[in-house]
Amino acid sequence: MFTTRSPALGAMTLAAIAAAAGCSSGDPTSTNNPAPKAAMLLVTNSTCASGHCDSIDVLAFPSYQYASPGGPRTIDLGIVAAATACLSLPVADTIRVTATDNYGYSSTTTYTWNPLGTLTLGTITPSGNRLVATPSTSAFIPANSPGWIATLPGSQAAAGAACTP
Repeated sequence: MFTTRSPALGAMTLAAIAAAAGCSSGDPTSTNNPAPKAAMLLVTNSTCASGHCDSIDVLAFPSYQYASPGGPRTIDLGIVAAATACLSLPVADTIRVTATDNYGYSSTTTYTWNPLGTLTLGTITPSGNRLVATPSTSAFIPANSPGWIATLPGSQAAAGAACTP
C-alpha cells in the first residue's frame, strides 16, 4: 500500500516541530538570531622605528577559502600609518563567485562570512599585490570578544578591551 502525503502538510509539520523545539528560523532578522555586533581591533604597527612607521594595509582572511584565480578571499580592514590604529571588524562580508562552464552556462555561488566565523589577519603594503597576500596571525572568532589586539605584521591576535576609533 502506498501513502501519498501533501507537501504543504509536510512543511507545516516540520515548521511545528521546529517551533516546538525552539529552533532558529534561519532568518537573520528573527529575534532568535540577534544581529552580530562589530568587534574592534587595536592594531600596533610593528614597522615603527625611531618615530617612523611604514604604512600597512590590514587584511582579514575568513576561514573558508575557495579556489579562485583572484587569490585568497580577504576583507580590507584599513591602512595603518601610525604606531597604533583602532579598526572595526565587519558584521558581515558577502562575495559572489560566478563560474561559466564549457557550454556557456553560468552559476553564481554566494559566500557570506559573519563574526561567528573564524578570521586570521595579515598585512601587505598599501600598493601590494593581494594575489600573494597571506595571513600571519592565529585564527580567532570575532564574536567571542568585543575587542581584539594584534601587533602586525605579527603572529598573534588576542582578546582585549574594545578600542575607540
